[in-house]
Amino acid sequence: MSATPAEAEAATAEHGGGHGLLWVLLAVAVVFAFVRPRAPLDYLKLIDWQTVGALAGLLAITQGVERSGMLQSVAARLLARTTELRHLVFFLVATAAGLSALVTNDVSLFLLVPLTRVLAAQAHLPLARLVVLEALAVNAGSALTPIGNPQNLYLWHRSGESFLGFMGMTEVPALCSYSNYGKCLSLLMNPPLWRIFLDDTCSH
Repeated sequence: MSATPAEAEAATAEHGGGHGLLWVLLAVAVVFAFVRPRAPLDYLKLIDWQTVGALAGLLAITQGVERSGMLQSVAARLLARTTELRHLVFFLVATAAGLSALVTNDVSLFLLVPLTRVLAAQAHLPLARLVVLEALAVNAGSALTPIGNPQNLYLWHRSGESFLGFMGMTEVPALCSYSNYGKCLSLLMNPPLWRIFLDDTCSH
C-alpha cells in the first residue's frame, strides 16, 4: 500500500529534522571555535564522555529490546488485558511519571517510547500525542526527587541536602505539578476531548 503525500511528507520531516538540528549545532560549534579558539585537546575535554557513553549504551539497549520482539509481546499482553483505550493511556502516562522520579525523565522516555510506538501501532492510537502526554508526565514526575532530572541532580549536589531533605523542599511544587497535570488528563478523558484525541485526522 502506497503512502499518501501527507504521510510521505511527515516521514521525511521525521527522518530529516534531527539531521538539520545536527548541522545547525555543528555550524554554531565552528563559529565558537573561531570566536574563542582553543587547542584541539581542550575541545575534547569539553565533552562529558561518561554521559555520552551512558546515552549511547542506553540507545543501543533500547534498539536491541525493540528489535527482539519483546515489546510486541508486552504490548499484546497489555492490550489483551485492557478493556478501554483510556485506561491504557492512563497506564502509560502514570508509568512515565513514576519512572521519571527514579531513573530521570529522559531515561524513562527512552524506555517507554519504544513500547508506546508498538502499542500505538497495534491499538491505532495517535503516537505523537501519546508521546507528548508522556513527555509532560515525566516533567511533572521528575520534579519530586533529586535524581528525577539533571537540574535537580545539579541543585542537590550544590545544596548539600540529604535525599529526603531535598524531597522535602520540592514536595510542594511537585504536588502542584501533579495536581495540574492530573486535572488536564482527566479533562482529556472526557468523551468529547477523547474523540478529538483519537481522531488522527486532526493532526493533518
